[in-house]
Amino acid sequence: MDASELRGHLAAIERLEAVREREWLHVDDGRVRIVYSFGIRTGVWDDPIGLVAALHEDAVAMRDAGRTIGGLDIVEARGRLDLSDVWQGTDNFGRGYRGATIRLADIRLERSDDGTPLETVHTRIQLSQLGNHSIVFDIDLHDAPAYRVAEAVHLATPVFGDLTEIDGMLRMRVSGDRTVSGLPEVVDDLLEGLRSMLDGIAGAVDGTRLAAREGSFGIVATIVAASRIGPHGSTALTDTRGLLDLWGVQPLVHPLPSGAASIADWALYDLDAVETWSLLHLNSELLASNSNVTLLAAFGSPDFAVQEMESYIEFAHSMHGMYQGWQDGVRYFAERIARLLSEAEIVLRRTDELDDRREYALSTQRAEAIADLDRLVREVERTELSLQAFVQSNEAIMLFIESPSMVTSPPLRTDLDTILDSNGYQHLRDGFTRAVRDVLGTRLQPLLEVVHRRMEHAYAAERALIEQQRRDLEEQAERQREDRDRRNGRVFEVLGIVFAVVGFSGIASVLQTGYPDWGGPVAWWLVAIVLALAAATGVALAVLSGRRILRRPAPDAERPEESDP
Repeated sequence: MDASELRGHLAAIERLEAVREREWLHVDDGRVRIVYSFGIRTGVWDDPIGLVAALHEDAVAMRDAGRTIGGLDIVEARGRLDLSDVWQGTDNFGRGYRGATIRLADIRLERSDDGTPLETVHTRIQLSQLGNHSIVFDIDLHDAPAYRVAEAVHLATPVFGDLTEIDGMLRMRVSGDRTVSGLPEVVDDLLEGLRSMLDGIAGAVDGTRLAAREGSFGIVATIVAASRIGPHGSTALTDTRGLLDLWGVQPLVHPLPSGAASIADWALYDLDAVETWSLLHLNSELLASNSNVTLLAAFGSPDFAVQEMESYIEFAHSMHGMYQGWQDGVRYFAERIARLLSEAEIVLRRTDELDDRREYALSTQRAEAIADLDRLVREVERTELSLQAFVQSNEAIMLFIESPSMVTSPPLRTDLDTILDSNGYQHLRDGFTRAVRDVLGTRLQPLLEVVHRRMEHAYAAERALIEQQRRDLEEQAERQREDRDRRNGRVFEVLGIVFAVVGFSGIASVLQTGYPDWGGPVAWWLVAIVLALAAATGVALAVLSGRRILRRPAPDAERPEESDP
């Protein structure tokens, strides 16, 4: 293994020796921007605009209290993004690329022996209302040969090297003169600090919602002045033609690997996969991209125009973190649905075992199994609806990002589309759409249909018995009504007999004894009134008996067909 490493060192040294007489690229003025993007997964009812405002307010309070984020002092917390006017576009819903900026203390790369500063890394956190958040490091390049450019670019990679292992040569210091192993350690600390800030904000969003993939970063290398250095001296470059043919451009256009293969391994980089793109907004520019590295060179354009294109490229790199958060959201819902379906499968096994034992359909065990199945299916359906709402919310953001209203003019929109394409935005979008389709499409629906069918089977016996119980209860209630009507009828009949007996006995007494003071007509009137009361009583009894007979169903009549409740 050691011999193979020596072979790699030898190959790089031989390549450098072979090109000593070629023309080399020398960066007179430029910068390297390293973008570590991350996302914060929000739900349908969460407010991303309010979340950014809350983080900004928290950062202001932390700055006033002298607290740090990830060990870095907070220099300034602004309630806006550091963007030019080209980003002032908005749509009818008031959405725009807005947010907050947290500027942190500079990071110093210095010599260990005398503390000579070699690089100053400017650090900030960009919080976007759209969800494309990022941690950004800016490194200025002045009078930088190829190997110095390579050193600046390679500060981004997480496993390129641990500076604490060469503390006698180089060291990286942050606030409080604390020594760190490299920028990846700083990123980890900052992400942890942001998670703590999210935990302190009231609401459903907490630190677990922050999504960041280790080793995911983008490099934006900008050259505004350069020279070609050869055997016959140095010549300033006035346009970007032939820039990719110069030796030493490799670190600016090659995908940054995860580790160093050898000393000056950038000399072995293959540039065949470099793609170039045309922009409308710059004069004689060069836009070259290759995976996670983008080179922007413009020697004849004003600096504000170059910075606008830089902000486009930074925006394109920040998309990776936003889609990472969305992918995490889809995976969260997919795992939740899978877990619920697994629980449903366990319950279905229980129902199968009850069927094998011929368990009574209304037993406690079967009732519990059916209740569990009903609960699980309801939770699956609610989770599916939440996923649908999550996807619709994200698609609304995608539509805005791809709309003409994102920026202030059509030519600027064309350049933004070009830069998004150069950074693989369509691949990100297709990956998210495919993930959503896989979760909501062919895999989920058949599983839900199987669970529903099994529930129907499990419900069948219970439903039949419940229906039989309902019918038995109705028949019992009908019998009780008939018994009550018969009792009432007997009471009325007894009362009628009593009234009749009393009436006839009174008539008999009047006729037999009479009253000396009454005349004959009065006695006969009294007899007539008694007879009328008896007749009315008889009629009332007849009417009540008739109604009771009509209300009572015939014993041989068929029952009307009843619908399933």
